[in-house]
Amino acid sequence: MSLVVLTAPAPLVDLDRFLDATAEGCRASPLFLWDAEGAPFGLAGRGEAVRIEGRGEGRFRQVVERARRSFADLVDHRLPGAEDAPAPALFGGLAFHPMPVWEEPWTGFGDASFVLPRWSYVRGGRTGRAFLRLGLRSADLPWIHGWLAALAEILGDLAETAPAEAAGGERSDGAAELVQMTEEVWSGLVSDALGRISARRLRKIVAARRSQVTAAAPIDVLGVLARLRRSGGQGCVRFAFQREAATFLGQTPERLVSLSGRDVTTEAIAGSATGPDAGAILERPKERWEHAVVVDGIRRALGPICDGLEIPDEPGVRALPGIHHLCTPIHGTLKEPLHVLDLARKLHPTPAVSGAPGRPATRWIVQHEPHARGWYAGPVGWFDPGGNGELAVAIRSGVIMRRRAWIWAGAGIVAGSDPESEYAETGAKQAPLLHALGLAA
Repeated sequence: MSLVVLTAPAPLVDLDRFLDATAEGCRASPLFLWDAEGAPFGLAGRGEAVRIEGRGEGRFRQVVERARRSFADLVDHRLPGAEDAPAPALFGGLAFHPMPVWEEPWTGFGDASFVLPRWSYVRGGRTGRAFLRLGLRSADLPWIHGWLAALAEILGDLAETAPAEAAGGERSDGAAELVQMTEEVWSGLVSDALGRISARRLRKIVAARRSQVTAAAPIDVLGVLARLRRSGGQGCVRFAFQREAATFLGQTPERLVSLSGRDVTTEAIAGSATGPDAGAILERPKERWEHAVVVDGIRRALGPICDGLEIPDEPGVRALPGIHHLCTPIHGTLKEPLHVLDLARKLHPTPAVSGAPGRPATRWIVQHEPHARGWYAGPVGWFDPGGNGELAVAIRSGVIMRRRAWIWAGAGIVAGSDPESEYAETGAKQAPLLHALGLAA
């Protein structure tokens, strides 16, 4: 017996409240957050019971196999009242592209890493209830009475707070410096991409730029997460994954894939526009063509393994604060059982974050972007012992490490793209996180 998971019913509070609770177990590192609108459940986690990692091009399969071995020895014990809790799950993500060596701020993340938190506060699901989960290794069991006392302390701490209360988080005092990629450097990057497209080596390249913030005082991660929640966004996933002193967080509008049994759900998010009229994007040929490339890429990836792939003929519009996207929901039924990471491996990277054709576009990104993307635009999310799970594309995201933050945003470059307009688009995409950090875009 290598892993024991205890689950107890818990008071229904905001996920942020658990992360900000005063009980000792709620102050453990690393922290985790998965807050997805309309998802089976949300999770806030603290500490680490088990970590599964993978490296190189085989990182997807490595994580699946290593997780399968860990789950095989799992004892899932539900205390009275927690019988209908969701299955235990591993939370984490994978890099956009594997790297032989990772530099700051990505040194603790690696090519792929998923964790079963020591403490998990799970809410939602079909029951609309909440649960507190404790993950223990065999070596922890001699101190089981101490762990049970800690569980009772956390439950008592959460019970003292009304359900409506949530962590607030004030901005850190002091000025902050913002350093962005200059428009000149961006123009050179886009011009190179346009040259490849003009030569018909590629049809689309998604170029990304990074901005860096340096604050006068340590940045309050929980405050940033709370402000992201208040800023909202239709259908967005708010997430956070901490490794050592760095926390990768964001609020992405793009789900990569979710799997329940053989039921597959994904979506194409591509084509962006700013302005008050969200519907105007439907009349823009460039955005429609860019979106069609992504839909076609998903169809090619999932069509051979699904029966009855359902793809609407026309996209809808995902309206977000400051920016709008074309969106096409896609559903299918697997012909044979697969793990959600097997689906992610077939889909990632979609043309929405790399380009088309995929391999040469990704190669261009790795060779030409001045900063490694790390987990930016990579798959993040969770999966359970049955291989069910949900993964999002980690865009609208950044890393916070003490007084510094790094923020990424990308834009799809196609024939006719204007560097100045694309620079403004990436600025609009960085704006919510910059605002959460206390800065104007």
